[in-house]
Amino acid sequence: MIYLVQTQTGANMKRDIIVSPLNKTQKLIISTDCSGSCGELQLDTIKVSYELMAYYTTRVPFMEVMSVKATPVAYTVSNFIKTGYDAIHLGINKVLNELNLSHLPNITSTETNFNMVQSAIGISVIGTMEGKINDNASNLSFACIGSPLVGDEVIGNSNKMIKLSTFTELVNDKKAIKLLPTGSKGIGYKLKKVFNIDALSSDVDLNKSAGPSTCILLGYNKEDENYFRNKLKEQFHSITI
Repeated sequence: MIYLVQTQTGANMKRDIIVSPLNKTQKLIISTDCSGSCGELQLDTIKVSYELMAYYTTRVPFMEVMSVKATPVAYTVSNFIKTGYDAIHLGINKVLNELNLSHLPNITSTETNFNMVQSAIGISVIGTMEGKINDNASNLSFACIGSPLVGDEVIGNSNKMIKLSTFTELVNDKKAIKLLPTGSKGIGYKLKKVFNIDALSSDVDLNKSAGPSTCILLGYNKEDENYFRNKLKEQFHSITI
């Protein structure tokens, strides 16, 4: 049985994950992401190496799974590029190494019958966790960590996006009460969808696409704001709510 997880307040979970019970305490967490028209083929909109394309695509589902404190246990790859297998796995392995998850088992399916005119891949991540997911954030303050970037901006501004090492530190930081990767619909949309909180202003664009989770939402107690400002420095962007 697979279901949309219920928070402790009874509201429907709005994260980009599937939650499936394994037993009384343990849950299976699944997330997925894909990339299209980004790669090395002539008709691709964004020209980028397959390694880099795979790296940024792989970030997203791993961050989604880990943001609820689940532990990734396996992943799958749907590859539509005959000649891209090795380069794609180089990009994936870079993510795994940065997350200290190089041991994870995986399975890959590659389209070998037909030639695609544009590049495409899909990555799914499976994890497990104990306990419940509670997205009641009514008493928290929020900040954007990293900056929303999309398309060619991602390639030229890697210093502005959240690094996976920083993300991992926040996953393990007890002061980081809520973590939420953002994507194509922007920071404000995610804050409203998942936490039912309106974002009023920030020094980053609240409506701009964050592409391959180039930034995340961080929920914290107000008294810990200076702690995170000092820890994250120029990547910390407070949000007025």
